[in-house]
Amino acid sequence: MKLSAADLFLFLVKWRKFIAVNIVVVAVVLAILSLLLPPEYTSSTSIMPSFDQVMGISMGETPNISGLLSNLPGLPGFVSPSDIYAYILQSRTIGEKIVDSLGLKSVYKTEQMEDALRSLYRHVDINVQPAGIIKISCRAPTRDLAYKMAKLFVDELDRFNRDAVMTKGRNMRMFVERRLREVEAELKATEEALRDFNEKNKTVKLDEELLKAIEVYSDLKSQLLSYEVKRDFLKSISGNENPDLKRVEAQIAALKSKLQEIEEGEGEGFGAGFSIPLSQLPEKSVEYARLLRDVEVKTKLYAFLVEQYETAKIMESKDTPTLQVIEEAEVPEKRSWPRRKVLVLEGILLSFVLSVFFAALFEYTGKTGGSREKWDRVLNVLRGDLGIKK
Repeated sequence: MKLSAADLFLFLVKWRKFIAVNIVVVAVVLAILSLLLPPEYTSSTSIMPSFDQVMGISMGETPNISGLLSNLPGLPGFVSPSDIYAYILQSRTIGEKIVDSLGLKSVYKTEQMEDALRSLYRHVDINVQPAGIIKISCRAPTRDLAYKMAKLFVDELDRFNRDAVMTKGRNMRMFVERRLREVEAELKATEEALRDFNEKNKTVKLDEELLKAIEVYSDLKSQLLSYEVKRDFLKSISGNENPDLKRVEAQIAALKSKLQEIEEGEGEGFGAGFSIPLSQLPEKSVEYARLLRDVEVKTKLYAFLVEQYETAKIMESKDTPTLQVIEEAEVPEKRSWPRRKVLVLEGILLSFVLSVFFAALFEYTGKTGGSREKWDRVLNVLRGDLGIKK
């Protein structure tokens, strides 16, 4: 049986009062409900991690910072700086400060911090966009509270990051400071030994090639010692699975292999391209060469540690913003919920669809007759499925 446009029009005219009454009732109820529902306001801000520093870790020194943060639960094996920031923003550390600062326990009508934190993060959306920008949207019952929440999230993350920078700088300074004192004492002792040797043996002179070999050796040895300092520091702040630690250890192994060639080549060398083995030199020349080598190694290592010490002191005293705020939080002008017009219009559309559906159902059962018996059969089937006795 085909229905024409005229049939559909006549059907709607016949049931017009039923449909109109349902639509009016639903629209009025939703309009009243939208007036009674507590309003919500949304304030948003967008931030981006600093290009050169993330939690005090130089991106130039540590391309993959995930290893230093592998002890944080919930983070995947590879993360971007934006992922780390998003994780920190959702952490208990940040959440508790916001709850306490804004008095959110009274806002959410709870006495427990756990309940307040759950309510807080139900009203906060933190999304990392493809370009690495982090968008923070905060919903609250008042305009001012929504604005304060969004702004405080950024402020607390920045404070957390600056504390991490200064803490890392302080730890690094203390670590390098200890090593610097040791190397300074060793350098002083070696320089005194070389001076005493020169005073006693003024005629000892080394070949140009041997001096070049000593310079190459001292460069490699000082590099090895500087990498060992980095390795020891990384071990003190992270686990053995840190990829930066593995990278440093690989450099150490390569330098040790090269130094072994120089030390053992040509019979207690210098080898690896140098034709003068130490074993063929006079005893005084060998002693002078070793003292000269040790002084150069200690001098270069000392210079490296002084540079690291100054860098650590700068990091420790650094108190500058660590975030790039792309979009500042603002006091919202309009409420984000309830959206009264949208709510009423959606209710009218839904009530129209349901009214037409039930009108068609009533029309069908009325025309075919025996509707009472049909409904009884439907109920009996449902009772059977549910195991309900009649």
